[in-house]
Amino acid sequence: MVLGQDCYTTSLTICPKGRVTGQLQMSAKMRKQLRQGELGSAELVYRKGNFYLHISITIPAPEVKEPQGSLGADLGLSRVAVTMEQLTYLR
Repeated sequence: MVLGQDCYTTSLTICPKGRVTGQLQMSAKMRKQLRQGELGSAELVYRKGNFYLHISITIPAPEVKEPQGSLGADLGLSRVAVTMEQLTYLR
C-alpha cells in the first residue's frame, strides 16, 4: 500500500488486477492522526457492496501529567476505591 502525501488517496497492489488507486473517505480528525502516525499494515475488506480499508498506525503516546493532590478511601465500604476515566473510541 502506498498512501498519498495528502492522505486522500491510496494505491494498493491487488492480485490478479495489479495496482488499484482509490480515494479515502474519513473525518478530518482521523486524517490528521493518519498523517502523524507511523503506517503499519492495511487490509482491504469487501462488505455489503462496499470496500473498506483497515489501516493500522502507531501514534505517539500522549504526555502524562504529574499527579497533584491526594486520594482518600473510606475503608468501611465493600468497595475500597472507585475511579472512572473517560474513554475515547476511534472510528
